[in-house]
Amino acid sequence: TAPKITYTYVKENKTDNENKTYEEKKPKISEPKTFETNVAVKIQVKEVNLENTTVKVQKDNNAEVNYDNLTWKGVDNTSDTRTADLNFASTDKGERNQYTITTNVTDKAGNQQKHEEIVIIDRKSPEITLTADNNDNKKAPHYYDGERSIFVKIVEQDSLDKGAFREAIVKGISVKDITDSVITGTKRTDAEGTQAVSIVDKNNKVLYTISEWKEVDEKTGGYTVTFKADAMYTVDLSYSDLCGNTANVQVSDKEDEDITSFVIDSQLPAVNVTYNDDNRVQEHYYKGNRDFTISVKNLSYTYTHLYRKNENPVSGIEWTKTVTDVDNNLSQTTTDSTGTGIKWTYKDTVFTSEVITNDKDGIYEFAITGKNKCEKEISVTYQAKGSDETINDGTSFVIDRQAPVIE
Repeated sequence: TAPKITYTYVKENKTDNENKTYEEKKPKISEPKTFETNVAVKIQVKEVNLENTTVKVQKDNNAEVNYDNLTWKGVDNTSDTRTADLNFASTDKGERNQYTITTNVTDKAGNQQKHEEIVIIDRKSPEITLTADNNDNKKAPHYYDGERSIFVKIVEQDSLDKGAFREAIVKGISVKDITDSVITGTKRTDAEGTQAVSIVDKNNKVLYTISEWKEVDEKTGGYTVTFKADAMYTVDLSYSDLCGNTANVQVSDKEDEDITSFVIDSQLPAVNVTYNDDNRVQEHYYKGNRDFTISVKNLSYTYTHLYRKNENPVSGIEWTKTVTDVDNNLSQTTTDSTGTGIKWTYKDTVFTSEVITNDKDGIYEFAITGKNKCEKEISVTYQAKGSDETINDGTSFVIDRQAPVIE
């Protein structure tokens, strides 16, 4: 009968003096046996008439190393089982090594037995790279007027759980509405493992989709994430492989840094001009000051205010006011890019300008135009303070406080 050889992997306990104790260590992955830390192997040979035993270890593609001086327990007694402890692994943190452990046994009758196992010590972090996959709707860095996608690529040779990686992507994506509140996303289906899946809001509207697993090569692959809904997005991925190694996450190109923070906004900016019409005599005619404020509500402006602190939150909109006197002489022209010449406050998703005063007698012409950073034309409404109704004299009116002169 040929000798019997078994391997048991153990972790050495720290002990005082020279006494060492070991506890069995189960691999994180069973085939090939993959561990997250250095281990020892307890080699057990069962043979009464043992003649010769050799143990060799090959690390990666290096030459085999012979272990001729192992201490075998049970040699001097009547037991038919001998054991030896071999500390074969020397993988540093941040590295990944493959070990091939080969034991050859010959008994006195000439029977031979060979046992070989491949062991991987994986202490190397996966590499995750985010790459812009579709920027067709990019209007400015961080600003999109339609869907965009990114490819989340991971390089991991041994310890990747594709399903867990996909869940890490979902967990790492934050979707917020104009109120800066998180939109809770749930899977539309119970897609398992590497299947494509849609993430939807409570009204079953698709926020974003994740493709099926795409293999690049034997140790590289990933998922395409396509962002669809108007929302503010942040991407902050964190993933640890089956051996507990935390991934390094990077953006593929400096120009793609907006992958981690961006807004999709396909809506027209809502601009409202509100007049104080206390001095109104009739439509278009006023006997005193006619002051106004400008308010703006738009997702991309909110995004700028909350996430792009170094940018003007209300930009791309201009208003022009001309005042002509009774003799048709131009007495005043005012042009202002919103957010620069006047002060703004932000409350409850709305930007509101300070009060702008119209206090001179004259014929007033007022216009407001522009686009947001997603290149959407503004939509303007004119109202009187305290009323939800639109007015017809928001762009043209007269202030006249002088009594008529009769000659």
